[in-house]
Amino acid sequence: MPLLHYCQPPNDRQLPRAPQPLHADPLAAGRELHLHDGRLGYVMGSAVAHSADCQLDDYPWVEVSLIEAGELQLEWEGNALYLKAGDAFILPRGLSCRWRHSGELRRLFMAFPGRASEGPMPQAPVL
Repeated sequence: MPLLHYCQPPNDRQLPRAPQPLHADPLAAGRELHLHDGRLGYVMGSAVAHSADCQLDDYPWVEVSLIEAGELQLEWEGNALYLKAGDAFILPRGLSCRWRHSGELRRLFMAFPGRASEGPMPQAPVL
């Protein structure tokens, strides 16, 4: 299994690339997959996106993210979560929310499109 080192500047990182197993990915823009374990049902990678304002409806899997740079606002049912560099959060399967950021947003993520996304889920993002 590859070991990912983030001590290099983002432009100098040479990370492995994995095939895209996230079908109908609502956050596909700027997403790069670096590790895919089909047997255990997860993928890991990084994402760099520039300015987004999109509605996520019935999010298809559980995803854990760590923000490296930038700020992100998640809004749902009259609530909001403001995230910045260093914050980690979980998007539960089935979530409906608005995903907003201006400028560059860099994050590391681990998504579970397989069995880990089964069972009861929270109704809101988790910080």
